[in-house]
Amino acid sequence: MIPFLKPLIDALLAQTPDAAQEAWPNGPSPIGLRATADVPVQQYIDWIVAVESGLPDRAPKEIIRRVRRMHYSNFSVKLESSTSQTMDELIGGTVDNPDGEPPLTTAHVGQPVLDGLFSTSSILTAAGHKVDITHALNIMDFAANGRSLYGGLAGIGTFVLPNYETADAELVFASLGWLGDLASVWYEWMEKRPSCTQATTLTGTERTIFEQALTDRCPLGDLLGDIDGTLLATFPGLSSQPLSATLTSYYGGEAPAGAVTAPHMNSRQRFHDFVDRSIPGFTHARLSPAPLRRSVDASNTEMIVTFMKRLANLTWHQYSGIAEDDPATHDPIFLELANRFLKWLQDGLADPNCGVPAWPPIPTARPR
Repeated sequence: MIPFLKPLIDALLAQTPDAAQEAWPNGPSPIGLRATADVPVQQYIDWIVAVESGLPDRAPKEIIRRVRRMHYSNFSVKLESSTSQTMDELIGGTVDNPDGEPPLTTAHVGQPVLDGLFSTSSILTAAGHKVDITHALNIMDFAANGRSLYGGLAGIGTFVLPNYETADAELVFASLGWLGDLASVWYEWMEKRPSCTQATTLTGTERTIFEQALTDRCPLGDLLGDIDGTLLATFPGLSSQPLSATLTSYYGGEAPAGAVTAPHMNSRQRFHDFVDRSIPGFTHARLSPAPLRRSVDASNTEMIVTFMKRLANLTWHQYSGIAEDDPATHDPIFLELANRFLKWLQDGLADPNCGVPAWPPIPTARPR
């Protein structure tokens, strides 16, 4: 957790039920508690249908924003996420639901819907995969509502993306997803090692810190949410059809065998669609157009390392207090993260049944 955010989080989590209700009148009953529930995807979609029914005159992008803010906003502080409060600063707002207003209340939907959405940590897909839908919604909201224009943000940045004004669109987009989760492993490792500037060895204690950070900061469900969010952000009709329809189209047919060869984008084929649509783009081979089949090779390692170093450099200057040197001695950790992420993608692309491979690959695994 970032030190300067801790007092705010502690204060919010220490609220009594009465104080919590005062901060979010007519809000979810477990306000101030960390998200704990993994819910079936259809249940989550049903809750979104209830939101759409309660706000029938709102555009899809406004519904996306409100649902995202149930998970990541000033009203949804969670212990496991230091970025909960900063997404409102990073993602463009709407007149319909300003940052200072709660995303939803019982004036819009029933108490069970509010409690269900707020307490959701991940969705469980029909094929049995746990996906952090909250990560996906951040990316979708950014795609639908754009980049924040807050003047102060350009100067001070956020934990998600310090020095915001210097980051191009590709870096911002990727930082909300897979790149941000990979970089958070580096950040956790950097904070826990004895010296931020010592040469990187990734042996002994350094290896132990790294492997633990990889488990804690970049779990499988988060990466699946990142991948799904990247794809849903490019989904045809994202800003014109109901959010519930978008999620149903993407997740609805995951389990049947036909999903493996379906002509349209769906969660079963997420790895092939991801390398085809990712921002920044992956160099890939087109093996088949229908069903979509792609492959990637080790030539992508350099691109991943480059983007991680760009993000790490912004973070380094913002929080390390050492602005004169880039973290060049950290190259081994960037390379290992890139290799293991790329190997994971390759394993997913190579599975004829379009399954989800184990994460993370073993340290000795290398992309081909």
